[in-house]
Amino acid sequence: MKKPSKKSRADEAIASLIGLGKTSIQKSYYPQLQKKISELEESEKRYRLLAENITDVIWMLDMDFNYLYMSPSIEHLCGYTVEEMMARGVEDIFTAESSKLVFETIEDELEKSKHRDVTERYYRELELQHLHKDGSYVWVEIVASLMYNEDTESTSILGVTRNISKRKKAEKEKEKIQQQLVQAQKMEAIGTLAGGIAHDFNNILSAIFGYTELAQMVQNDDPELREDLDGVYVAAVRARELIKQILAFSRKSEQKKTPLQIALVVNEALKLLRSSIPTSIEIKQNIASKKCVLSDSTQIHQIVMNLCTNAYHAMRETGGTLTISLTELELAADDPILGVELSQGNYLHLQVSDTGLGIAKEVREKIFEPYFTTKKVGEGTGLGLAVVHGIVQNHGGYISVSSELGQGTTFHVYLPTLESKATVQGIVETPSTLLGKDTHILFVDDEIVLIGLAKEIFSRYGYRISTFSDPTRALESFKTEPDHYDLLITDMAMPSMTGDKLAQEVLQVRPDFPVILCTGYSEKIDKEKAIEIGIKKYIQKPLIMSKLVQCVHQMLKEEE
Repeated sequence: MKKPSKKSRADEAIASLIGLGKTSIQKSYYPQLQKKISELEESEKRYRLLAENITDVIWMLDMDFNYLYMSPSIEHLCGYTVEEMMARGVEDIFTAESSKLVFETIEDELEKSKHRDVTERYYRELELQHLHKDGSYVWVEIVASLMYNEDTESTSILGVTRNISKRKKAEKEKEKIQQQLVQAQKMEAIGTLAGGIAHDFNNILSAIFGYTELAQMVQNDDPELREDLDGVYVAAVRARELIKQILAFSRKSEQKKTPLQIALVVNEALKLLRSSIPTSIEIKQNIASKKCVLSDSTQIHQIVMNLCTNAYHAMRETGGTLTISLTELELAADDPILGVELSQGNYLHLQVSDTGLGIAKEVREKIFEPYFTTKKVGEGTGLGLAVVHGIVQNHGGYISVSSELGQGTTFHVYLPTLESKATVQGIVETPSTLLGKDTHILFVDDEIVLIGLAKEIFSRYGYRISTFSDPTRALESFKTEPDHYDLLITDMAMPSMTGDKLAQEVLQVRPDFPVILCTGYSEKIDKEKAIEIGIKKYIQKPLIMSKLVQCVHQMLKEEE
């Protein structure tokens, strides 16, 4: 056998050592390597499972804004498959405004990254409108961060997108509730203001009524003067009803409704309008119905005047035509106007149209909201159409508006009709046969003007009357000679003693003594509480002296 050379032996030794080394490495490190690989595979499975099953969308963009990864939950978010979404650009998946915000944020973040430590992770949060495949959009919250390589160069953008539509809806509802709360607080403030001025304003109206009645009593020869006095009286009645309406609108009193022929109120309002708007605006009318509704004349007057005033404002610079029509309408079960607002039946249809500038769509959606107005400061409060809307709803009716920019505006008001006849609201005739027959009245009011009027008018009807502006002095006089008086008329709100307190003191001396309590506005007492005290008559101001005389006559007649 040939003896092997030294070189071949060396090679075999080296080969053996290498083989041994391989075996040794395999025996000592292979299991650990396999374990690491297995752990990585398990980790990948967990992350993939997480990414593919959470509702949030995980995504990655390169710096050219091409998608590198998109989790499957994108389809649940916006209807697109992963493949469809990755084929779209960033500008195609957001609304225009949101896309602009995305690019501005990325640009800002890249600029800031030049001046800070990029080894620290920085996140940006955005609320965006993500387009849906069906054409709508979804509110989303995106949390994103720039990713960097070892050379601190930005390589990609990693982000998570979350659907926040429910949260945005809740925020909108919360905002709406807060707005309603603010409006309620404003209405409460209006109610407090209305209550505060009602007493003083009703005293002023009482004076207007009183002096008008005095003038009517002495003036019978001049028909024109009599007509003018009647006009003053009607205006005072309208002012009185307006105060009632303000109190009712601010929930301080209930508005009484009676069968009313709307055509009469509309004609009265048009007569007033013609004298107050320029001749450049033509007024056309078509009052084709005399049907009645259950209402209050002042409320209907407000509807007509507010709608016509808005129409005038729309045409005051260019002129135009204001058209008012009142027609009858029968709604059948299949009528397209029927809905939540109206039921089947008979209605009066009031239309107020103008040929003005028209109303934009975004404005039309808000015009019935309180305090919303497009008018300049000093031209309106934004309460007019809100009042109209409230009145119409309170009547079980419906109001709508149709308008296009440059094509004018038409308001449609639908009010359910009545078959009963309307009540006549005319001039109160001054009584001529009510004689006091030496009856003695105790009249107490802190308004000097009303004291003078009461003394003048009651004296004309044969009554003896003692007047006091101080209720404590009136009480002293009554207690001194309680049988000297036959009836007490007292105001409610007075500085030193309220009217109900005065009445209680008087009734302690003479329990059956007839008392008339007058009030312009009071939260302390109402008709029911007055009766409980023993007060026989509760009258709301402003005082119409002729009616007050009638009331006194009737009460004393019942006492006989």
